Amino acid sequence: MGAVRLSAPLRIDGHLDEAVYAAFPPISDFIQMEPTAGEPATEKTEVWVFFDQHNVYVAMRAWESRPDLVVANEMRRDSGNIRMGDCVGFSFDTFHDGRNAFQFEVSPLGARVDGQSTNERQFSTDWNPVWDLAVGRFAGGWTVEAAIPFKALRYQPGAAQVWGFNARRNNKWKNEIAFLARVPAAFGIGRGSFAASLFPTLTSIDAPPGSKNLEVKPYVVADLTTDRSASPAILNDPDGHVGLDVKYGVTQSLTADFTYNTDFAAIDSASASSAISSGSRSRSPSRRRRRFRPVRMISSPAGSGTRSASSGRSRAPSWSSAARSTTAIEPASGSARPASTRRRGSRSSPPPRSTGSICRAGPSPPISSGRA
Repeated sequence: MGAVRLSAPLRIDGHLDEAVYAAFPPISDFIQMEPTAGEPATEKTEVWVFFDQHNVYVAMRAWESRPDLVVANEMRRDSGNIRMGDCVGFSFDTFHDGRNAFQFEVSPLGARVDGQSTNERQFSTDWNPVWDLAVGRFAGGWTVEAAIPFKALRYQPGAAQVWGFNARRNNKWKNEIAFLARVPAAFGIGRGSFAASLFPTLTSIDAPPGSKNLEVKPYVVADLTTDRSASPAILNDPDGHVGLDVKYGVTQSLTADFTYNTDFAAIDSASASSAISSGSRSRSPSRRRRRFRPVRMISSPAGSGTRSASSGRSRAPSWSSAARSTTAIEPASGSARPASTRRRGSRSSPPPRSTGSICRAGPSPPISSGRA
C-alpha cells in the first residue's frame, strides 16, 4: 500500500469532504479477528494515508448499519476504557523492524490514546505527542481525521521511507474486532495491535529530515492562604510558583529532558510511612503475606503433659495404601490405645516432621492426631 502526497495541508475537521477523498480510493476489506477469525468484517471501514511536508495524515470512515447502537462513553486520554467501546486504531512501524510501533486509538467522541509498543509486547502511554484530531458523524456511521507531525515521530534517515502500517476497528454492539491485515485470534486485541511483524508495508512516504524536536511546557501554580489561628493572623495571603519542563530530541534515539522548579503536584506522593534522611535507611511496612509455621503436638512421658514442636518447613503429605490407625493420647498415664482403624486403601497423611526446637507445656485435654 502507498501513501498519497498532498500539495496543500489537509483541513482537520472530521468531515472527509475534500476532493482528495474522491480522487483516491480508500483501503478497506478489513478481516475479522473476533468473533469469526479470518472472515471479512461485517461493517465496512475505509482508510486513507496522506502526507505533506510537515504531517502524515490518517483518515478513516467507519460505516455502521446501526448508528444508534454505537457505544462511546470515555473521554479521558490514554484510558483503557476507550477500547471497551466503539473505536478505531492505527499503528506506524517507522523503522520497519517488525518489532516496535507508534500506536494511536480514537473513539467516536474524539477521545484518544497514543503510545509506543516495543518488542511486540510492551506498551507505554508515556509518549504524548502533540497531534491534531477531529471526528464527525454522517448518516451511515462516523469519521476520523488525524494529523501527526513528522517531528513527533522517529524514523530512519533518508527521504524515501518504508514503514509498516496497520489499522483496527472495534464494533462493540457486534463484539467484532477487525484488522486491515489478518491477525490470529489467539493474539487478542492488545498483542494484535502490537504485532508489527504482521503490518502491511507502507511506501511512497517522502519524509523531511529528522528535525530537532523541542517541546516546552511551562506551568504556573497560584495559591491563597488564610490562617486566623496564627499569630499574627494570616488573611488571603497570595503566593505562587512557576516552572518549566523542556524536552529536546538530540538524535533519533536520544532525548534530553530538562526541568526547572519541578511541579511536584503532578507526581504521585510517597507512602506516609516513608522518610528521607541522610545516612539512614527507611523501612516501610511489608505487604507480603506472612507464613505461619506448622505446629504439632507430641506425646510426652507420663505426668509431663504434652509438648509442641514448631517446624520452619512443611512437607507434602505422603499417601500409603497400607492400613493406618489413629491413636488417642491420654496425658494422665501417657499410654496410647488404638482409637480407630481405617479400611485398607484409604488415604491418610502423617503429621509433618519436626525439625525445630521443643518447648514444654502443661497438661492439656486429650487430642487426636491424624485426619478427622
